[in-house]
Amino acid sequence: MDRTNRDEDRPDVSLDETLPSQDGQSASLSRETRPTGEIAAVADLEIEKGTEIGRYVVIEPIGSGTMGLVVAAFDPTLDRKVAIKVVRLDPSGTTSGRQRLIREAQAMAKLQHPNVVTVFEVGTFRDQLFLAMEYIAGSTLADWLKQPGRTQREIVDAFVAAGRGLAAAHRAGIVHRDFKPSNVLVANDGRVRVADFGLATAPTEAPPPVHVPISRDSDPGPMGMTKTGAILGTPAYMSPEQYRGEAADARADQYSFCVALYEALYGELPFEGAAFLVYRDNVLAGRLREPPKDSAVPPRIRRVLVRGLALAPGERYPDLDPLLDELSYDPAARRRVAIVGAIGAGAVAATAVALLVGRSSKEQDPCAAAERPIASVWTADQRKALEQSFLATGSPGAPDAFARIAKAFDDRVGALRAARRDACEATSVRHEQSAELLDRRIACVDERASATTALVGVLTEQRDADSLSKALNAVLALPPLEPCADRAALLADSSQPPPAIRPQVEELVRRLDRAEAMSNAGLYGKAVDELSKIAPAADQLGHAPVQARAHFLAADAHIQLDHNTQGIAEFRKTLELAAAAHDDELVARASIGLYGAVGYRQGKYDEARGLEQATATAVLRAGNSPRMRSHLENARGLVELGREDYPAAAAHFQASAAEAQKDGHANLVQVANALSNAGIAFTWGEKYDDSKAAFEKSLAIGIEVLGPDHANVGYTYHGLGVLYDNMGEPEKALEQFRKSEAISRRAYPADSVQIAKGLVSVGLVLGELERYDEALDAQLKALAIFEKHPEDSKREMNTVLFDTGLAYLSAHRTKEALAMMQRALASAEAEYGPESDEAGSVLGGMLAVSDIAGDHDKAREYGMRALAIREKTLGPDHQQVARVLGDLAQNANERRQPQEAMKLVDRALAIITKPGTPPLTVKFNMLQIRATAELALKRTDAALADARAARDGFIESKQPTAGADASLVVADALWQKGGRRDAVAEVKKAIETIEAQPKPDAELLGKARAWLAAHAN
Repeated sequence: MDRTNRDEDRPDVSLDETLPSQDGQSASLSRETRPTGEIAAVADLEIEKGTEIGRYVVIEPIGSGTMGLVVAAFDPTLDRKVAIKVVRLDPSGTTSGRQRLIREAQAMAKLQHPNVVTVFEVGTFRDQLFLAMEYIAGSTLADWLKQPGRTQREIVDAFVAAGRGLAAAHRAGIVHRDFKPSNVLVANDGRVRVADFGLATAPTEAPPPVHVPISRDSDPGPMGMTKTGAILGTPAYMSPEQYRGEAADARADQYSFCVALYEALYGELPFEGAAFLVYRDNVLAGRLREPPKDSAVPPRIRRVLVRGLALAPGERYPDLDPLLDELSYDPAARRRVAIVGAIGAGAVAATAVALLVGRSSKEQDPCAAAERPIASVWTADQRKALEQSFLATGSPGAPDAFARIAKAFDDRVGALRAARRDACEATSVRHEQSAELLDRRIACVDERASATTALVGVLTEQRDADSLSKALNAVLALPPLEPCADRAALLADSSQPPPAIRPQVEELVRRLDRAEAMSNAGLYGKAVDELSKIAPAADQLGHAPVQARAHFLAADAHIQLDHNTQGIAEFRKTLELAAAAHDDELVARASIGLYGAVGYRQGKYDEARGLEQATATAVLRAGNSPRMRSHLENARGLVELGREDYPAAAAHFQASAAEAQKDGHANLVQVANALSNAGIAFTWGEKYDDSKAAFEKSLAIGIEVLGPDHANVGYTYHGLGVLYDNMGEPEKALEQFRKSEAISRRAYPADSVQIAKGLVSVGLVLGELERYDEALDAQLKALAIFEKHPEDSKREMNTVLFDTGLAYLSAHRTKEALAMMQRALASAEAEYGPESDEAGSVLGGMLAVSDIAGDHDKAREYGMRALAIREKTLGPDHQQVARVLGDLAQNANERRQPQEAMKLVDRALAIITKPGTPPLTVKFNMLQIRATAELALKRTDAALADARAARDGFIESKQPTAGADASLVVADALWQKGGRRDAVAEVKKAIETIEAQPKPDAELLGKARAWLAAHAN
């Protein structure tokens, strides 16, 4: 916890109160009291500036006391200032007591609510418990109440806010046990938060036996102290059951809450007694004092307080929520609204309150007007305009695509109408919710309606098939309506702006809805342009919820455009703002985005590993919903995919699909996407049966939800094509690629970039089928389309140029191949920079092509450039660096430099076999390269061992042709060793293996037969 001195704008926390004792000496009495043996004094503890507590770096001390110490610290991972409370665990205390304290702290860390001080992390430091919490600038509620001019309504509102936080703690199974105004913070922005859960415990847990050495002859003094010993709490605010040493549940906190509110409203405690024992006896007898004669507290408020102060817990409110609802009810406000309704009922008919007061008492349906505002979201004119947009694309599948999107909007609008009506009926028909909750539910539904309106508008403006192909996904990505019926969450929401800036906030929200619609439709560039104007405006206004949303949308759009540095910076900014806004869901979403961007996009796996736990904690605090867990598991899968740990990646993707499945039909698109990702991971990990199962399940879901001609279905067919290609079945791969291409041709115009992308894959597999002319034709057609749309193909141009170069190479046109590779390099350097990873990738390809062309010196030049770039962009121990080293080692063998080859391949093997690295079949290539170098160095035994390991590894990995190639090196080693008969037998077996393949490798077969001919005698 941290409290801030308003005069000096720095924290000023006093965890001890020094009160005069009866003998005139001062006595230090802790605000936080535990039975002896659980917490030890920390007076001897010093934590200096720069000390690391977990990942946090101490900035300065804030305050200290006998039971705890608070410091300000910096969180370098999330770039924010935090407060850290350190509580010493007494080594001599009981194990159960220590465990209870840790258990309570962990429960607090899971609690998330805008009216509770956020605990980010719980850990141990020098055998002590520490809690890392949000850093708050402000004062205590006790100090806030002392300021002159506080109205009764302001006081009640502040307590209601604190009560919402306390109620949230109760729902999480946490009882405060020491609620009082000095344990509530009021931030400088006015937000109220409950703090100091230092006496919190599980609701079913009774305190230890009471040992309070006091008697009527030794009254310990004032009421404001926290009693030492086993009675936990501050006597003035303690419930009768706490005085009796009984188990205290949430109703004890309700009692303390009512004592504090009574004192704030009446200016005195609800029971007489200036001395402890007198006050205690009145509490235990339930002798509530009469209110002051000049009191202006309304009778209805007193009735609420009297019930909350009932002697028997069973006579109080069952929980805090109904008590808070009654306190929130403001008859004066309701009368003011009624007058407005009488003057202009038509003008206010769209508001939640007018649904109650603006109607005739003779109306049969009190909620007839509830659905009317939704009528403007999706009108007949809008339907016609959107249909025209689809037809204007010229795509053959446009009519069917529009029919699906129209139905999706019909369903969405129907759900909005139903949600608005249900909110109204809950108040005015079923009488099960307050008017305040009605207002909040209606506002929530209307926010969703605004987002839908924005999406209709954005889609109607489009005329390109690519954007409209994402329309159905965009509708399904609209915010769900379920939260609009979540009573607890709605009542806890404190994101509404102050009245003075509400018009500006509402305008920014409308603009943000439109920007988000652009992103969901795939218009990331336009979204970034729009958000570059919105975010500064939001920052200038200073309303944290809107700021956080603006920066989050900017982060996501930048990442989609591969602007990774900008995107990551925006995610970090979002985290800071979302935490300030107490938007735990947005904190979780931004944490997932940051983790995925750092780990997958940038390949910084160690940094990502450091972010993973914080991300998981954020998801937990945000409610740990299946949808959020699905996104977290998907991000984990992407990071592991980047690390090339394919089994781990596939497991995370499958977990993502399983979590999304729990959301039911609403999240089936995410299920399909996660399964497709799992299929990719299984393919790359050579688990082909698992891959096929994942892709086929994804395909079935996609066809059911999105339709057989949707782009996502085409992507899944493409994934199946990649699978079959990796399985060595190019004919089946071509069949799947053709299916994907057919969907693209129905969805897009003939010269669309999407068509070109499909042609690239078709061309590659045609080359594998040795249909070289057709392969080159497909690649050149794709290239022509890309060149026709330079603005839409900047990111892909270097790849398609590279693949066209490979097609030329397959057609034995090495001169054109190298020329195309040079163009690919120029494209990569222009778009991404000469030192970019993309440029390094092309250079690595040029190394291989030049080697095949026989220009080994030029190949080495390209390879060294590729190595320097990849070491710089990925780090010296990255697996892609190992692959370049392997290619350079092969090049050294071609140049007859075996010593150089050995150094290069040994370094490569060290990278790909280091502990924690997933197994890779590229290891067998490296072993074969090393065996070749060892043969040249006459290290025959080593060469034979490496060659056999390579051969056996390929065969075990179901790569028989590669295994046959390694067999030729085995034969060379056997021959050099003198085992000529065995060498010949090895080659003959290799020939049989090659010939047994569905499509024998003619070049390798010729090489093997030539070996036999050369060694026949």
